[in-house]
This record gives sequence, C-alpha cells and structure tokens, in this order.
Amino acid sequence: MGHRVARLQAATAALALATAFGARGAAAPDESAGQVVLYRQDALTVHVVKAPLAWVVEEIGRQTGAEIRGELREQREVSADFEASPLPEALHRLLGEQNFALVYGRAGGLRALKLLGGPQAAVHGYLDLVNANVIAGWAMDRTKPTSPMTVDIYDGDRLLASVPARDFRKDLKGDGKHAFRLATPASLKDGRPHTIHAKCAGVELRSSPKTLPAS
Repeated sequence: MGHRVARLQAATAALALATAFGARGAAAPDESAGQVVLYRQDALTVHVVKAPLAWVVEEIGRQTGAEIRGELREQREVSADFEASPLPEALHRLLGEQNFALVYGRAGGLRALKLLGGPQAAVHGYLDLVNANVIAGWAMDRTKPTSPMTVDIYDGDRLLASVPARDFRKDLKGDGKHAFRLATPASLKDGRPHTIHAKCAGVELRSSPKTLPAS
C-alpha cells in the first residue's frame, strides 16, 4: 500500500512538472521569438529584431482594433527597440519614409491606419483661415498641378472631414483651382479651444495647425 501511494505521489509530481513546462512552452510565437509589439493608452512598445514589417503592422491593427487601409510601399524587415512611444511617433519610426494617416472616431478611439503607399507627394499648400465660420486654405501637387487633391481636416487627432481642394482663387498658380473651404462644424462650437490640422496626402500644410479659440 505504501509503495502504491509513493508511486502515485511521484506520478502526480511528474505530471505537475510536465504541465508547468508545457505551459511555458505554449507561449505565443511572437513572445517565444523575443518579438514584442504592445499597444496601450495610445502608445506603442516595440522590441523586435528583423521582424517582417507586415506582421508588425498587422499586430498593431489587431491590438488597436483599427482597420489597416492601403499597402506597405515595400516588404521588408524591421528592428526597433522603444518603450511607450506615442503612436504617431512610433509609426514614423517603423514605417520610415512611408506616409500614413490615423483616423479616429468621435469617441476618441482609433478607427483606421491609412498607409499612403509611397514617398511624400510634392504637396504645397497653406491653411489660411480658421474661425467660428470657416476653415479654409489651398493645396496642390506641384507634379500634377491640374489634378485636385483632397485635404483632411482634423480636430487634434480626430478626423472632421475630407474636402477637395478644387475651388478657384485668382491668386493661386496654374488654373487657380486649388482652394478648399469647410464650414466650421457645430461640434467645434462648444466653448472650448480646438487645434485644427490640415493635411494632404499625409503632409501637414504650412501654417497648420491653427487654434480655434473658445467661443
């Protein structure tokens, strides 16, 4: 009887030891390979060595719940080592020369990461005016001066609207059809100041951002 109990205790101990090692061996592939991508409170921690950039971007999308729009300009490996970097700064470090845009929802959550798929366009433009009535300016691609561009208007990191820059202004070069104008949204008239950005193909226009004073 004593021998049977002893054998049973030994078997139980062996099973517990095997379970412990099995749990340790069952770590996620990225952890076991020493690759860490962690999103928390709109900041990114990354410790990777020669990780596929496509995998890193996919993991960011998975953890943030954001839709990944567009494609990477090139498939390559990336090595990075930083802690709790603000998401825009972290993406600049990971994507290099590729442009991108972050799209936030009304509640402040990240909705999409737009990969703009190439080096900066030859964007030239200006955010001229931000007041309680209108947000206005102009933008053009100097390599395609007759092709209208789209300007993204942001309140901080939150996308307010995307407007075409195709209105005529006689002071603008070429055919003069490069101006944009947006009626100031009612959501900005809440008695608080707002920081307004104007971006075109991911490039911030000159004189952007401007502050809309509290009204």
